[in-house]
Amino acid sequence: MDRQPMPAQGHWPALAALGCLNLLCIGFAGVGSIRFWGWPLSFGVPLFSQALFFMAFCYVLARRTPLYPDHPSFAHSPLITIIAQMERTRRRLLVVDLAGGGIAVSLGLSFLVAASPHTPGERPLLLVMANIMLALGFALLAHSATLFPRRSAYEYARYAGTPAKARILKVTNTGIGRRLPTYDSARLYHLDLEVMPPAGAAYPVTIRQLIRRHPSIMPAVGAVIPVKYLPEQPQVVVALLNPEDRPPDDRGILKG
Repeated sequence: MDRQPMPAQGHWPALAALGCLNLLCIGFAGVGSIRFWGWPLSFGVPLFSQALFFMAFCYVLARRTPLYPDHPSFAHSPLITIIAQMERTRRRLLVVDLAGGGIAVSLGLSFLVAASPHTPGERPLLLVMANIMLALGFALLAHSATLFPRRSAYEYARYAGTPAKARILKVTNTGIGRRLPTYDSARLYHLDLEVMPPAGAAYPVTIRQLIRRHPSIMPAVGAVIPVKYLPEQPQVVVALLNPEDRPPDDRGILKG
């Protein structure tokens, strides 16, 4: 592999900071909002902050599973084994997210309905439970949306594939919007490429790839872009279009 594994403990300080912000929002809303603003705002502020916290928590937990190719359990494992394990993990997490998210949202709505005939001061525990369950459910469902478009072989190629260049022959915008694992908004494109490997003849390939919605990222037809591919599976090609994906010497303007 051409990158060092990302230390999982590096995520915990950011998660702790987000957790403190979440508690601050809950406290701020709970101290005076019911009295001065009314319960809808006092319910919505903690719901939003907790949903953000749970989304980050889901990402950190998933980062510690064999969903990513830099997981320690993949050391010295063959390519086929790594990709197969990543795909199994993706499917299991998808089931957990969808089932858990559905159950949590159902419980949250049930608690909210049970508390609705009463004033907020009469049933505060029901409102708290509804808030937590709804936030957790929304976070799990949001995380599942990042797993649907994920393709394990291409994620492995992005991480440890062989660097190469490719010329863009055609760009087709499918009009389909998706979410990246980082929850950034992206659009699905079909890219017709002529891959130019370091050794061997150039060959054509058509790939489907999510590209972040930013006008400076989308290259023009005829541009030469950096890519990574798997020599064992040459049709598995990933275009390195996001600035953080590209090597330092390729982060400027793409060549025509």
